[in-house]
Amino acid sequence: MYVIGIGAKLGVTAEELEELVDATLGDKALDVIGVATLDAKAQETGLRILCVRRGWQLHSHTAEELAAVEVPNPSKRAKDEVGTPSVAEAAASLHGKLTTTKAKSEVATIAVAKVP
Repeated sequence: MYVIGIGAKLGVTAEELEELVDATLGDKALDVIGVATLDAKAQETGLRILCVRRGWQLHSHTAEELAAVEVPNPSKRAKDEVGTPSVAEAAASLHGKLTTTKAKSEVATIAVAKVP
């Protein structure tokens, strides 16, 4: 079972997220049980639609919770914009062990963690 950490630009669509998830995970997407993200991003319509379509639980975390997580690829830009050096990797890490670090598209970043 996997949880996907997702960081995305404002206005990202469910289709854009699905394309990145499917390209990154392939058949493993069938074993995803949830999505984790920054609390401010959890209100994004595209992200919420993705979770409903796939039957995935949506977990939200504060910037403070995410900033406390050590990640392999911190981002100064994320820190400046949302108050944490990582959204995708940190959010996924709160639910399991990272198996995929940052995978990016023009509108989103995902990371994948295997749930114990």
